[in-house]
Amino acid sequence: MEGFQMAAGTITDSELTIFLEHRRLLFSVAYRMMGSATDAEDIVQESYLRWRKASSNQKIRDAKSLLVSITTRLCIDEWKKARRKRELYVGPFLPEPVPTAMLHSELHDDRIDHAFLLLLEQLKPVERAIFVLKEAFDYSYAEIAGIVQKSEAACRQIFSRARRSIDVNRAPASITRTQELLLQRYLTALSTADAKLLLSVIAEDAQIHSDGGGVVGAARRIVYGRIPVAALLLGVTRKGGTGEVYTASVNGMPAVVIYKNGRPVLVQCLAMDSQIRTLFGILNPGKLAAFKDRERLIREGVLSPVRFTIAMQLRWLWNRWIGRHFTVPMLRRLETETPYSRS
Repeated sequence: MEGFQMAAGTITDSELTIFLEHRRLLFSVAYRMMGSATDAEDIVQESYLRWRKASSNQKIRDAKSLLVSITTRLCIDEWKKARRKRELYVGPFLPEPVPTAMLHSELHDDRIDHAFLLLLEQLKPVERAIFVLKEAFDYSYAEIAGIVQKSEAACRQIFSRARRSIDVNRAPASITRTQELLLQRYLTALSTADAKLLLSVIAEDAQIHSDGGGVVGAARRIVYGRIPVAALLLGVTRKGGTGEVYTASVNGMPAVVIYKNGRPVLVQCLAMDSQIRTLFGILNPGKLAAFKDRERLIREGVLSPVRFTIAMQLRWLWNRWIGRHFTVPMLRRLETETPYSRS
């Protein structure tokens, strides 16, 4: 929003008022299309400029439809360029994380987690536009046809094919109490370097995706399996410490946000049910723009600080020293002792 206000200057006319009424909706469309908050912001600003030009030349009957149409077409054009860049990306590519509160909430399907966004990556630009407008925003085929400039029959066929190809399953609309408790146990395990507790909260077929973009150190391949995932988490914690830790709802998922020297260095989103199934770790500084203003996010209730007791800190120091002896065979022995050793 701040970037848009700067671009708009001191304009306070009715066109701007109408635009701002739909701004969150437009950002939600653009973010689902692009998987990048930065690109979505740029597209929203460009949409305003085009909207302003269109409204000055003709009388607009349906401002919302025109704004969504402009935004979607810009996304289709930009997505073609973005896809070429992603083919050259270093390591696993993950969508840019955003606080759940930033996104439009009155949706037909409000799923926006990283697993869902990665599935959308499989679709071509026009397919993605049709799928997002229908699945998330419940637009009619007639409305979608006008936006993407295809027939209603073609849009219906493309949507059906896209839905089959990505096998959509609805995720919970909000974070459950069970997920909150599991997140607390996960943080306790990491903050005390408790390998046995960590193994108990991670699923047998767990995986971890780390996106450093070649800018910062991160695993360049997806890590699969409870033992390798636990070993990676314990190793990173032992070497790098924890920094200032917060919990948040990010992309509709429970998340851990870590700051060092006032800067966000990691946003880790967790897909979970009774155990943690997938961890999405975004470390690329260029993708953490939505979390730079920590104080504002705390004031708005987006970030909740995690308090570590002195006893936990002492235990972490002790287990950190012991952790140098954590080998894969040792973790496998501990795994057999955990109450949730099988998924």
